Formats: sequence, C-alpha cells, structure tokens
Amino acid sequence: MEAGSRFTFSPEDDSDPTWSNDGRHVAYLVPPYDLWLFPLFGDRQAAPLLNTAFSESESQFSPDGKWLSYSSNESGRYEVYVQTFPPSGEKWRTSTEGGTNARWRSDENEIFYLAPDRTLMSVPVSTDRARFEPASPDVLFKTRAAGPLATGLRFNYDVSDNWTADLEK
Repeated sequence: MEAGSRFTFSPEDDSDPTWSNDGRHVAYLVPPYDLWLFPLFGDRQAAPLLNTAFSESESQFSPDGKWLSYSSNESGRYEVYVQTFPPSGEKWRTSTEGGTNARWRSDENEIFYLAPDRTLMSVPVSTDRARFEPASPDVLFKTRAAGPLATGLRFNYDVSDNWTADLEK
C-alpha cells in the first residue's frame, strides 16, 4: 500500500484506525460503532471484526498481535474487553466500573484505561500459555483527560516504559 492510500470506500465515516505492530492488519470503526478489519496482505478485503447489536470502538492490538482490546457497551455501560486475535469467540472484561481508551503496556503484562470519572486505571494481566487472565483493576490517579468517548479525542494519553526520557525529547 502506498503512503496516503485510501482503503475504505463506504459512504459511512470510517475512523479510528489502529495498526497491528507487525503492520499486517488495520482495525477501524465503521458506523454505527462496529469494528472492521482490513488485512494489508492477500486479497485485502475488509471484513467485520466485531459486528454485534452493541457499540464497539477504540480497538488496540496487543504488542505481540495476539490480543485485541476494545470498548463495548454490551453490559449497559462502556467497559474494556479483550479478545483473542484472530477472534476465537472468547473475550474477557478487564474493567469493572466502566472504562474506555485502553492501552497496552509494551510487555503485555498490564492494560491501562480511563474510568468514567477520568481516573487512570491499571489492570495487571497474564497472557501466558495463550490464556488471558486479568487481575482486579487498580486506581492510579485522576487525570485531566477528556471524558470517555469524547468526540475526536481517542487515545488522548499514552503509556511509556521510560517517561523521563520521553520528556527530554
């Protein structure tokens, strides 16, 4: 694919692309809040990734590409879920009191997300032996980040292994 190439041509406002770290897949949002997958190899045909009666958004691939986090309102409020990638039908909820904007730690041992009151939360996770096991979420600190699902402000924070070095850039 050439730089700047368009890969969706639906009349809807497709948005929020997330690339897998290996550069082989792009997950993106198709109204009304379903997640689609575009492979950057083979026949390069987009297909539904999560297409349910609920709203799914804010997908992010794990660093090794074996897991996909996303937000869904299937519980009645937005929560953070993780499923295998490619999808196997299994999924796990990692938030407990609402959550959006999940980010993976680079070693895949932790997921961060924003609670509805804009508190940054941390969930230790285990991805050993192809099994996902979330622990209980921990409160980190209150943020000034825009509220969950604020229009146009997806992923309005980031996670760094070495934040002091990042400040020097």
